[in-house]
Amino acid sequence: MRKQLQSIKLDRGPASFLSTLLVAAERNINALGFTFSLVDPDEFMAINRAYLHKRWYPLHDHYGHERFLGLIASDAKTGEVAGTMAARPGDLEHRSLGQAFEDLRFVYPAGVPIGAPDRFAQIPRAAYAIRGKTCYIGGFWLNPELAPATGLAGSHLFSYLTRALYALVVGTEDPDYGFCIVVDELLRGRDRAKSVLDRYGFRHAAPGPTWINHYPEATEKNLKINVAWMCRAALLQTLEDTPWVAAAWQSDRAAAE
Repeated sequence: MRKQLQSIKLDRGPASFLSTLLVAAERNINALGFTFSLVDPDEFMAINRAYLHKRWYPLHDHYGHERFLGLIASDAKTGEVAGTMAARPGDLEHRSLGQAFEDLRFVYPAGVPIGAPDRFAQIPRAAYAIRGKTCYIGGFWLNPELAPATGLAGSHLFSYLTRALYALVVGTEDPDYGFCIVVDELLRGRDRAKSVLDRYGFRHAAPGPTWINHYPEATEKNLKINVAWMCRAALLQTLEDTPWVAAAWQSDRAAAE
């Protein structure tokens, strides 16, 4: 069942700042004609399957977790999904992300199925330095028919989705690291400061690993990806450096004085 943002209790991190951010994000996205809601892993995967015909690739079902956060933006009038993003704890325990790639626990947090055909090769060394309390962030998608209406091919919707999810992640998990895995296309344009990954806020990335037999139904069985990450401080700084977030916080502080 879809839930409202207010149903999530922010009990970690700078709660007052994060709460102000979420209120502002919801107000801004409402002004664009959209609404935010939270979905569980099954709903998130069902939405993915329902929008494959709109240039969304089939997701690997590795999002299942009791603390999963699935954030979607929907058209306020029609209910059609305009954008998605999700996060789940990394569940590394005492291991590194590199080790979680090696034993497949990253993609199978509930336990690796017997005979699982996939594996990771050429794991980047940086992944072995990502350890502690982590949160995986992924599942980003914008509906190509609705996102352009928000300007600059969905840049406003992109900003509200990413920043709202980051606030939820910090306020509920307060991870040491947030990380994601992305294909080469999302790294393009870094020399012109126009990379989608940069707009995510992820300034650090390492090439690899290659995901062998990543999707049974995919034509190309091996997927080359990149690991990108930012620490807790960088996650918060990304939020503070976002103009509409800073403006909302300043306005909120001025009203309180």
